[in-house]
Amino acid sequence: MYFNLLTTLLNENLNGEYKHSSTQINAPNDVAEKVLKYSMAIPDSDIFNDPEDPSMGRELESHITILYGLHTKDYKDIVKLIGSEVKEISVVLGETSLFEAKDTNYEVLKISVVSKTLNELHNIFSTLPNEDKHPEYQPHLTIAYLKKGAGKRYAGDKTFDGIKFTCNSIQFKSSNGDSNKIELGKKVEETKLKDFLDNEKPVENETSEILKSNPLQSWATWQ
Repeated sequence: MYFNLLTTLLNENLNGEYKHSSTQINAPNDVAEKVLKYSMAIPDSDIFNDPEDPSMGRELESHITILYGLHTKDYKDIVKLIGSEVKEISVVLGETSLFEAKDTNYEVLKISVVSKTLNELHNIFSTLPNEDKHPEYQPHLTIAYLKKGAGKRYAGDKTFDGIKFTCNSIQFKSSNGDSNKIELGKKVEETKLKDFLDNEKPVENETSEILKSNPLQSWATWQ
């Protein structure tokens, strides 16, 4: 179970390139830990895994996508559009719900998100060439990919309802493998994803401890 989560992270970072560039905000540590704890409590029998696509299963990186499918590989194109008036992004989480697609054998369990600024930024970033085909932007925080029909028992859960947080940076992930942290109102930090993995010090919190534990260890220790 934990091996699948770690494989997702490593494949995203070490393979180097993506099909398109994307923008997102990352949930703060306390929220991310709460989401991961909730995800770990879901029985493996309900989780959808695809051997050919390690991004399936449980979501390891708690984030909210602003826009995926961008053609540009230059974070400066995003910086130019943000402007100095955007200082922070306020987010309010809602209850859990599902993305269901008729042509797939899985469904996505996610947390609904309300944020006026995220909607505004999505519309602004959409002026750049992109491949986003969704008719409506629905900001959300993915918990896990579930087998078809398994999500009904988790939808409508109010565990996260009303949680608020603010974010003062945006993450730009380039299709060439670069990651740029755009600090709102501050300078931009440029990093290579592999360098980030090599140099980042582990965060000593509940999340890091569980990920360092034996993959066969029961998730019951989270409860």
